Amino acid sequence: MQMPTGRDGGRRAPGRQKAGTRPLTPHDIFASALELSKRIPLHEMSIVRLASALGVTPASIHYHLDGRDAVVAGVIDLFIRDLLDRWPSPTGNWRADLEGVADALYRQYLRYPGVTSYFALHNRFLALKPVMEEDDGGGLLLFMERYFAAVRAVGLEARRSATYAVLLLQFIHVAAHRTANHQWPGEQAALHSYLTGLDRSSFPSIDFMRESYLELAGDAAFEAGLRLISAGLEMERRSARTP
Repeated sequence: MQMPTGRDGGRRAPGRQKAGTRPLTPHDIFASALELSKRIPLHEMSIVRLASALGVTPASIHYHLDGRDAVVAGVIDLFIRDLLDRWPSPTGNWRADLEGVADALYRQYLRYPGVTSYFALHNRFLALKPVMEEDDGGGLLLFMERYFAAVRAVGLEARRSATYAVLLLQFIHVAAHRTANHQWPGEQAALHSYLTGLDRSSFPSIDFMRESYLELAGDAAFEAGLRLISAGLEMERRSARTP
């Protein structure tokens, strides 16, 4: 990653740090920003806010990194590497392994909702472009290899495997984003009041599902969706093996 420079072309001097502290490193900045993303959307995180959390001046961050884009790239890379440290060990059972990977991804998105929100608002592939440029094979590429391996183990041909890999990832992200932001039906008081007041005889289908619909929230919704996807993949496996 290129270091910022001063007006004379030389390396910019570091900003003020608290007395008695060790020198600030790029990893310190990324780690602090990732921790902040538990409470603050990544796209709303300013250099000033980050500097305050670190106990340094904004100039200290600019000395190490070339602005917010560099911070975002470093946070996403650290987010991926942290996920890899939590990756479940394969069991040899394709369904258990794929559901385990999906759950690990879902939990990681919930752990850092600020990163989840950033992916919801930005083109995922453009957001990952700086990470691709810096990747040494231990981050993004390793994540892709492990994730694709879990999908490949389902046993489908390459085109369908690639399609389902993308669709599953989208489902996991959307489910986590909705859970983190309390966007499920069971968390909407106004919706509950609106549907509770409807005439049963005029809207029998709504009445049929109303209670269960208004209880749907968070992990239960994710787990139900994941079971549906797994069942569909099982049917695909059987169809692919039928002469």
